Amino acid sequence: MAQPAEHVARVMELSPKQLAEQQYWGHVDHVLSTGGRGGGKSTGMIFSCLRHCDELGPVANPVVTREGWGDLTELFSRVAEYAYRIWGSVDTNKNEGTIRTPAGACINFTNLGDEQAYARAHGKNFTALFADEVGNYSPTAYAYLTRLRTNIRVPSGTRAIEWWTANPYGRSHGPIFKNYICRSPFWRPYQDAAGRWCVNTFSNYRDNNAIDQEAYRRQLAAGCPDPALLQAWLEGTWSPIGGQLFQFDPGVHVLAQQPRCVNYRLGGDWGAAAPAVCILLGEVAPGTPGFGNGALVALEEIDTAEDPNDLSIGNGMVPAAFAEMVVERCLSYGYRHPSGVMDDARGLLGDTVIDMMRSAGVNMRKPHKRDRVGGWNLVNQRLVAAKPGGEGPTLHISNRCPHLIETIAEAPRGTLRPEDVDPKYTKDHWIDALSYGVKDFYGGKVGTGRAVGLV
Repeated sequence: MAQPAEHVARVMELSPKQLAEQQYWGHVDHVLSTGGRGGGKSTGMIFSCLRHCDELGPVANPVVTREGWGDLTELFSRVAEYAYRIWGSVDTNKNEGTIRTPAGACINFTNLGDEQAYARAHGKNFTALFADEVGNYSPTAYAYLTRLRTNIRVPSGTRAIEWWTANPYGRSHGPIFKNYICRSPFWRPYQDAAGRWCVNTFSNYRDNNAIDQEAYRRQLAAGCPDPALLQAWLEGTWSPIGGQLFQFDPGVHVLAQQPRCVNYRLGGDWGAAAPAVCILLGEVAPGTPGFGNGALVALEEIDTAEDPNDLSIGNGMVPAAFAEMVVERCLSYGYRHPSGVMDDARGLLGDTVIDMMRSAGVNMRKPHKRDRVGGWNLVNQRLVAAKPGGEGPTLHISNRCPHLIETIAEAPRGTLRPEDVDPKYTKDHWIDALSYGVKDFYGGKVGTGRAVGLV
């Protein structure tokens, strides 16, 4: 287990939560310190920045960011105070935005609110990136932060470090939820699309022994009239505040590792201008630790989404080519004769999509009846069963299904029919495919069993 740097640890007394984060030091590339307000996330990030400087000495050249210059100035003062207490003397220059330690490490500060601010950092080389209050960055600032990571260049044998802090329901809630929170349960490392190891940590005000916790709770309550938002700030949940159709919680339902499955089924929703989607579902092998009888996992998504930023657009792939994609993905699981349920549509030359899928080796059939609300209820029943204290067979989603995770988390209730998805929602293809697959597994029937935990 990595131990905190002694020079820094003597000055900054860490909470148990902050010490738990330090266990990942040297083992992951990116830490997202998240949760409710007042959890001590910024202090933990400052500790990590100073630890980086203490360990690398003159090689250390980290950059620290906030969106606005005023907020960054406050953070600069906090870092400078701790640095002075650790090393006795430091060279601070607010105009340049730098703090230099006696050993030669240089901590750089830059805000990211606009192009001019970003330009000050462009072209410079840094050894680590520490970003505070990312959850409230504007879309522009978040884009600049993402681009800034390309400036991290470290010597051979040194791990490039990113450490972000974020509260839920700020302006960057969406991309953080999609790109990080949905990838894995808290405190469980995972690999991102670039192959870097990441971990999402969690805290709330009750983890911070440096504040009067009850007084802080009262201040939050006095300053936040929205009860749902207040609860999110107090508890640190990233789950939907309200108005969403599904009882989905990424910390409960998203799996970073796939369990062994024994039976498979496909659910599909056809689209041409819109995406075509197939969800591969698996039944978890009986006796698998952490899963009750009849547990299902959405293992893979196969789709024709054209633009990851707009999941309502398909690439126009013909059914035969799409079926080939489905067959290839199913074969990777040893599923040699894929079958399932898919809504139907006329394709080229008057043939149905299902006919063309069958000709290409995917034995799809029409649903017995298009009961969307019944499908939503069955999916929700299994999602609720997976939560602590839930009863019945469960449903989980692999982090290999990012589009399904995104859409099941945000799908809104209809205004006139709250039991159905809003008809104006144009990204329902993944949840429709999931519903067809879950209903088809047991003919829409719900068995018995109990979720005993997650892997």
